[in-house]
Parts: sequence; C-alpha cells; structure tokens
Amino acid sequence: MPQPSATRFLLLLSRRTPTRNRPPPPYQQRHHLRTIFDGIFKPVRDRGLDHAVEREKSLKPLISLKTLIKREPSKSLPLSLIKSTLHLPFRPIEFIRKYPSVFEEFLPTPTILQPHIRLTPEILHLDAEEQLVYQSHQFKHQSSDRLLKLLMIARIHKIPLPLIEHLRWDLGLPDDYTETVVPEFPDYFRVAGGFLELVCWSHELAVSVIQNRNKKDEFDGQLVFPVQFSTGFEMDKKYDGEDDEGSGEGSKDFSNWVYVIFLSAGYFPPFFLLA
Repeated sequence: MPQPSATRFLLLLSRRTPTRNRPPPPYQQRHHLRTIFDGIFKPVRDRGLDHAVEREKSLKPLISLKTLIKREPSKSLPLSLIKSTLHLPFRPIEFIRKYPSVFEEFLPTPTILQPHIRLTPEILHLDAEEQLVYQSHQFKHQSSDRLLKLLMIARIHKIPLPLIEHLRWDLGLPDDYTETVVPEFPDYFRVAGGFLELVCWSHELAVSVIQNRNKKDEFDGQLVFPVQFSTGFEMDKKYDGEDDEGSGEGSKDFSNWVYVIFLSAGYFPPFFLLA
C-alpha cells in the first residue's frame, strides 16, 4: 500500500548520510540513500542578507556587555574585568569605542589609570523602558506560550535549565525568567531538580499557527507551501514537472511536495507518522 506523501517526506528527512564517525555503508546499500535535491546550485551572494548579518552580528555581545555592567552595584566595570569575563572575539576597547552612544569610558579617580566603562544616560532610559515591557502581562503570557510549546514537543516533557539558557536569546526570554515568568503560570510548568517540567498539556497550543489561520476556511488537511528560490538556483527538469520540451511530462515529485497533507508532527507520537 503506498505511503501518504507527508509520511514519505518525513521518512526522507529522517534518513541520515554517513558521518565522520560512522563508516560508509556497503556499495550495495549506497544507492538506497536519497537526498532532498541533487540538482545544480550556483551560489550567488545575497547582498541584502550579507548587510543584515554584518549589521546585527554585534548586537548579542552589546546586550551581554550592557547586562554585565548593569548588574554591578556601581553600574560600571574596569576594562580588564570585561576582557576576562565576556571573552569577546575582538578587543573590548575597540568594541566599546565603536558605540559611543551606548558606552562611556572614564577614570573613576585621577590616581587610577585603568579605564572604567559605564552606560550612557540614553541607554539607561531605554533599559528602564525595556524592564517595563518585561513586567507587562502581555509579554509574560507570550513568553509562557513559547516555553509551553517547547515543553510539549520535548520527548519527556521536561528540559534542563542550562539547555533553555542556550535558547533564551532565540525565545526572547529575560535573564530572570525563572523568577519572573515561570512562577506566574504554575498551571503550565514548574522548575524542579534543575529542569523545567510540563504541568498541564494545552490543547489550544497543540494546534499550529497555519491550522489556526485556515479555521475560517474549509480545511481538508492539504496546505500549499510555495517555494521561492534564491538567485542562481537552477531546478533540474526532472524535479520541476517539465521535460526538456516544456510539455509538463517531467517528474511531479517537487510539485506534489508543495501540496502535502499537513500534520502537526511535533504534537503526535512518532509511531503515528509511520502508520
């Protein structure tokens, strides 16, 4: 019996290629290994993306330095302590002088020649506004939804706190989320034994955003995932549904993949996808 297209696609993603620590399979088995695409791709630089990456690459170390200075009782730090604490991939003094609207360099006393760093009044004002956002009910509710979804797709419905700390930047969580966000929602999750544990499953959040957007329409489980390739990408004829003469007699694999049966895979047990 042929498998549904979504199941075939998920199985295709789960197949692993040989890694450095795993010996390659025998020659008889290699022809069974498949990849998503083996067409021709000529890399072309996306200048807009390159500019965005170049512009934002200093944002995370800037926020880390701001937080480090703000935690000090004196609201300032000697330059040598910054160098040994943050381990920036560049010289701290060059980074600090690059943002004079954020950091101020000063000498605490005439006898101390070691420069100290503090935040400018404008940044302190923005930081106070940021703290008001963190304290708002809307922000805490949105943060709790993201944490709850993360726990629901975890295998054992609990995640070590150090792992969440690595994801905190991407989840948009404050530094003290375990003291400000987690206690506000005891019916959702709790901290126990160094883990964040799921307390109650949310059927409302177990529905994907795509499905929620299609609730008003007649939803038959089939969604369209339009794909727009980057500049320089050339699709092989056997994948785009066209033959060499453009008669549409080519393979429909990629065209059929765009119209797949959508499953909220993260909220179903694995054996359901293999049925």
